[in-house]
Amino acid sequence: MIVEQNQTFLFMGDSITDVNRRVADCNPLGQGYPLLVAALVSAKYPELNIRFLNRGIGGNTAQDLSDRWETDVLTHKPDWLSILIGINDVHLWLKNPQNQTVSPEAFARIYHALLQKTAEEVGNRFILIEPFYIHPDRTHPVRKLLDGYREIVRSVAREFSALFIPAQEEFDALLKKQPAAYWTQDSVHPAPSGHGALARWLLNTLQY
Repeated sequence: MIVEQNQTFLFMGDSITDVNRRVADCNPLGQGYPLLVAALVSAKYPELNIRFLNRGIGGNTAQDLSDRWETDVLTHKPDWLSILIGINDVHLWLKNPQNQTVSPEAFARIYHALLQKTAEEVGNRFILIEPFYIHPDRTHPVRKLLDGYREIVRSVAREFSALFIPAQEEFDALLKKQPAAYWTQDSVHPAPSGHGALARWLLNTLQY
């Protein structure tokens, strides 16, 4: 287990990470993979007393993360930071290629800047999850465009020596076992089984 005693683990991202965490009477970790990871780690390693935080917000792009990075990430000084972002950038870029805030170039620049700032101020224990689109047709416009954003995340992970989860490749493999409807509601948001898969990959990465 690579997370140590009394460390803080923060999940950052969009609706895939959010999953109702901001809804009254819901768990502050949401109802998706962050809750599953935190629950299983806390149950198996109660002596570690790990602090888990979820700061995902539905609809966010990389620029949105940047706008709230100081408040939602840096002030918490996380020992470990998990990031899953990109699918909203892809959708907005596909709908409006004039929107330069979500272009691949902007995505790469912003993503790199966020990790650089965090590494300088907090440290660089990152787990980067590539964005994904759970759909059997790899020629689908969203999937084709997404591949470029995925490569950006992979490249940034290499540069910062971050742990990397190839979620798209993993979901592609799962689609050979069950159809997309088993894993996702709409190709973007995972079903419970999809969140379970994300949690499993994260737990494996943490050497749970």
